[in-house]
Amino acid sequence: MKNDNIKYAIFDMDGTLVDSMFYWRNLSAEYLSRHGIIIDPSEILSKIKPMTVEEAAIFFIDHFNLNTTPKTALNEMNDIMYNHYRHNVQIKPHITEYLNTLKIKNVNLCVASATSKHLIELCLKRFDMLKYFDFLLSCDEVGIGKHQPDVYNLAQHNFSSKFSTNISKSDIAIFEDASYAAKTAKNAGFYTVGIYDKWNSTKFDEVKEICDEYYLNWKEAIR
Repeated sequence: MKNDNIKYAIFDMDGTLVDSMFYWRNLSAEYLSRHGIIIDPSEILSKIKPMTVEEAAIFFIDHFNLNTTPKTALNEMNDIMYNHYRHNVQIKPHITEYLNTLKIKNVNLCVASATSKHLIELCLKRFDMLKYFDFLLSCDEVGIGKHQPDVYNLAQHNFSSKFSTNISKSDIAIFEDASYAAKTAKNAGFYTVGIYDKWNSTKFDEVKEICDEYYLNWKEAIR
């Protein structure tokens, strides 16, 4: 980071730490195909993108009149993504090197993601990355996605509690690839860092306008 005064950082998971957006973009099609519904995932992607998985499950039930419960739908979608996180998802190139540079500078890190916590943990453990983070948070814990700052505020509270000090939002950097999430964080008063992701490439100009700093990749961020 260019701002050396920041000693706390919140990292998004998908599209930021790991290259997983392809699987999330196709989750709706994978899930609905199990129920005999064939769709083009791009048709509803913009609607479900800001949602938690639980919110998306409720949306699918209502929109497609599915004969299931939100809990069952949520479990089915988590099972699909569990398989991808266990076998297919890869970390972003040079991300561990960048995390190392932050730890050397005594920056304390956490993850805040719309992804369920057990999937975050599964994936980070697979790549031996849990050691970098003080705690993991999911939007499931606050019941709302990143179109509201609740999960970021919870991370701020957790940092303050863990280190027994009053940490202000301006002391915390939030790393995001999605423009809507970066905008939420910026409007809430946090320092924001944008990272390019090919699956959000059409929105990267917005990310650059919103964020305090931005990078095309983690190797550039290290430099």
